[in-house]
Amino acid sequence: MKNAAFALLAILLISCNKKETVEKDTNVVVSDTLEERPRFTEKSLLIIPGTSIGTTVLGENATTLSLLGQPDLSDAAMGKAWMSWYSDKPTVNGVKTELMVSTGYKDSDMKEKIIKVIRTNSPDFKTSGGNGVGVSVLSIVEEFPNIKATSDYTNTETGQKIQIFDDEASGIAFEIQNEIDKKCIGIIVHLKNKPAGNEYVVLHPEMRL
Repeated sequence: MKNAAFALLAILLISCNKKETVEKDTNVVVSDTLEERPRFTEKSLLIIPGTSIGTTVLGENATTLSLLGQPDLSDAAMGKAWMSWYSDKPTVNGVKTELMVSTGYKDSDMKEKIIKVIRTNSPDFKTSGGNGVGVSVLSIVEEFPNIKATSDYTNTETGQKIQIFDDEASGIAFEIQNEIDKKCIGIIVHLKNKPAGNEYVVLHPEMRL
């Protein structure tokens, strides 16, 4: 009887220790999607629709961007600004990886500027389902079944036509190159229920909505 009690106690202790380990490990997010996509994504590289890309968060004061250092490129007009930070690490297309951020006034009081749109072409950033730059649109649809083709533009450097598929309610959009494999080349996180094209058209005046 005593042996059985000790065995039960040991099982309970092992179970509690496992639970504690999982709860303490806050650096990963579990994904139950397709096996060929990563099952774990570090929070510093996680894309959260309508919220953030990595440590850059929508709605935060624009001054928090100072943590990224001086932008490599910036363009400002009419109270809005686009800023870009480049990495030497190339994407699958051979171009530099980039983090782009759009800022603007929070409201009509025009007292505070906040982060309104975040865009990246780095394959390092992933959604909780393992989707990111380089995956096919079919894979993306499995995680975001409500995305719709909302606009398109032509890449001035490559001449490629790019389609933007937006899940407006969730706050995430995907740039898909219009080729046979239809791979993602960029991800845009925007405020929920605010179409990505409203801000992104500034970068691509030729964009058709």
